[in-house]
Amino acid sequence: MRKFQAALFAAVASAALATAAHAQSDDTHGYASVGWQHSDFGGFGKGLEALSLSGALNVWKFVSIEADVAVGAGSKTTTVGGVSAKTKLENDMAAYAVASYPASKDIDLFARVGFMQAKAEAHAATLSNEEQVSGPAFGVGLHYFPNGGKNGVALELNHADFGRNGHGNLGQISYVRRF
Repeated sequence: MRKFQAALFAAVASAALATAAHAQSDDTHGYASVGWQHSDFGGFGKGLEALSLSGALNVWKFVSIEADVAVGAGSKTTTVGGVSAKTKLENDMAAYAVASYPASKDIDLFARVGFMQAKAEAHAATLSNEEQVSGPAFGVGLHYFPNGGKNGVALELNHADFGRNGHGNLGQISYVRRF
């Protein structure tokens, strides 16, 4: 089931990017980005790193839909009560509604709200644990496009509430290309 969810999410994101790339009018555009994500998922996984990909399609002038996928990069060893455990973010996926505001020709500020699903695993001695959590997510950030160009940098902060399973805080820096 999880592989199906990931495949479905990837298909929807690819379709959104293809549609955005094809629709090149002044009123309809989008962006795609690739970046590095730093995650803190409470006690289960602090300081986890991931490679992230995202794509968005503007549905109105300052409103877009966005899909994000991140794949864990490496693992982190933590020690609790004398026992060392290796934790790793397997992946996280999110879908957002994004509102943006062009602060200048170079800078777009944005806020978003949506839903996130994350999967992490931990290994300690002969024990292992895998946890998948999901819940509402929101964030803020900015896109910087030098001289109003198509290539730029995105900085963003996001928070996800996983209910009884805790929360997640994510920071990200990305190369972004708008079209």
